[in-house]
Amino acid sequence: MSSALSSASERIALPSWEVFAIFLYVIGACIGLGVGVPLLIALLFACAGLFVWRFPYATFYAMLAASPCLGWIMSVPLLFWTNAPSVIQISIGDALVLLLAIVWLARALTTRFLHGRHEHWSAPLIGAYGILVLGQFLSIFSSASPNPSSIVKFVLHPVAFVYLGSIFLPVTFIRTRRDLTHALAVLTSVGVAFALDGFRSLFIFGVMEAGFHRARPLGLFGINFLGGNHNALGEALIFIVPLAIVLGLLADTAQARRTAWSAALFMTLIALLTFARSAWLALGVEAIFLGCTVWRGWVKEQAQTLIRLALACTPLAAIMTWFSLGPAVQSSTDARLTLADIAWNFFRGNIWLGVGSGTFTERLGNVWLYAVDYGDPIDAHGLIQKIGAESGLAGLSTCTFFGWRLIRHLHISWHKLTRSPQALNMYALLCAAALGAFTYQLFSTSIWTARLWLPIGLALAGGRVLLGKQAEADPKFFPS
Repeated sequence: MSSALSSASERIALPSWEVFAIFLYVIGACIGLGVGVPLLIALLFACAGLFVWRFPYATFYAMLAASPCLGWIMSVPLLFWTNAPSVIQISIGDALVLLLAIVWLARALTTRFLHGRHEHWSAPLIGAYGILVLGQFLSIFSSASPNPSSIVKFVLHPVAFVYLGSIFLPVTFIRTRRDLTHALAVLTSVGVAFALDGFRSLFIFGVMEAGFHRARPLGLFGINFLGGNHNALGEALIFIVPLAIVLGLLADTAQARRTAWSAALFMTLIALLTFARSAWLALGVEAIFLGCTVWRGWVKEQAQTLIRLALACTPLAAIMTWFSLGPAVQSSTDARLTLADIAWNFFRGNIWLGVGSGTFTERLGNVWLYAVDYGDPIDAHGLIQKIGAESGLAGLSTCTFFGWRLIRHLHISWHKLTRSPQALNMYALLCAAALGAFTYQLFSTSIWTARLWLPIGLALAGGRVLLGKQAEADPKFFPS
């Protein structure tokens, strides 16, 4: 069996380092000779494609690390179409998703048609997600007359695209506990880096609200990788914390377990020090979910210790209350209430199909009262408000259907794992990460990004791994 696997993997020729060296030499020569930019871009993409072909798992882990970094953007010039804009902006994470998907398809076709080996792959809940995408697309027929091309672009990216990068690719690549461990280690490392950045911000003088410092992303080399303020930091940390705990449970040594759990504790502290109300709420929901399920016995045993810990956190809660009553937070609350009221008006005016998927910010710019009171238009702060306003009952009902199918899928896996307490504990933490991300998006604007959908993809992939379904996909298409 092992010889068959090795011979199968050898049938796909993998580019060596010499090929990369030749490509880099050719690119350098083209630059020296003043060759046109389109050819250079084509050569760079070819070189990147060869690297992904040779190191698919390294690229996958890089994609995981870059997925929460919504502020890490690169500009790609479009010089092949005269009617196209001069450049397009794409996040590094999305660029890696695109490259990885193209290479995955190329290798799948190669093994299927040249070597006669069929690759077993899975696209969980693809039908339910397709219905969700359809619900967003139907807004093109709204009586509000949205721009059809804008709707199509938004439905393709980010709505359909986020399934590819956050669900399909993780489920495709994470097939063993080793793969799951590596993926969680990458995300935990990224979370610790974000938390260290937030910790550093606590000592930057002059950045204060209500008389206190709050953790926020400062960025590095002039790049704000998270692409936001303290809310973006809390948004990323709240779903990485449970993943770090799972990483500790998967660890082989006590030292690795302590390191992972210490990282989870540190990230929890920094998430609380953002004093973002959504972060506190999401962490509370995760804790309640775990305390009512797999941690119920432990909570009963450690009740007195947990009460002492809660009392010790009283000063932190007092500071949070002070923040919430401050003028800056009250202004934010007023803006959110105004946005919710505007979203409700959009929904009432176009109850069936909304005003058009992805058009909330554009239409908010036409509400001059908002501009007078709050300035530049921003996206709807909340999953329900955004989907209801943009795609009406069609969007809300299809999203509800997908949510029901997702919960049913997770519940079936949960029931099967009840015979293995340790596996169920890990699976519950993966589900808690998805639940925390969803809770946060009830008050945030990153609905169609990896910050919501990647935890869902990891829960689906982790469930398959813990149930042992990865054996069905052997031999592995991508050797790790």
